[in-house]
Amino acid sequence: MGECEPVVMDKRGLVEKVGWPWMTDRKRQLRDPAHFAASPMARPGSPLATPFLDLTQLPPRAGPRPVTHDKCPHGMLEHQSPPEMLERFKRAATEAMRAKGDVAVGATTVSIQTTYPCFHLHPSVPLPPGLIEFREFEHIHAPFVDGERWTHEQGGGGGSTHLCVSHADASAIIERGWGEWHPVAQPSMPHVMVYAPRDEGELRVALAALEASYAFVTSAKR
Repeated sequence: MGECEPVVMDKRGLVEKVGWPWMTDRKRQLRDPAHFAASPMARPGSPLATPFLDLTQLPPRAGPRPVTHDKCPHGMLEHQSPPEMLERFKRAATEAMRAKGDVAVGATTVSIQTTYPCFHLHPSVPLPPGLIEFREFEHIHAPFVDGERWTHEQGGGGGSTHLCVSHADASAIIERGWGEWHPVAQPSMPHVMVYAPRDEGELRVALAALEASYAFVTSAKR
């Protein structure tokens, strides 16, 4: 999504440049749960603001946030899923979405080639009023390799996801430490990164976020 810059995604270099935890002004915006609160699209009553996450299943995330990029490519540079956890997440997410009947699992149309699986809503399903026409509502990133350039072989942070959720759910995800806005997010496209699951509890949160994303993008057909 957005323009990708030919940068080296090097965590150490970023920290040396701007200090730990690479908190630029732009990153502060991306981690502000109220960043779009002034928009009518983000206010209660808007079809883009209906909550779908069960907040009782969204405790505060343990530990500090990972170092992430603050522009496109929007990568997560640490705190990646262990290999076995990443495979379990991809398998469980794929099974859940294939069971919906109106989701195709395939290659990305917006991310780098290593991003898989990607979940595409069928064109026949109406999107919520006001939401930008965007059918790839979630994808799971491949492992990031520290120091490698952003090429077709690089990953966006193993187990991290980009997904479209309602403004209410996006704000809850960010406020409780589970993610941040995508750099190209806007009121008509509440798009976030959810950080990679590292254990069983975090896997449940990641799958709950996926279900909330699906519920949001299909809410107009209910």
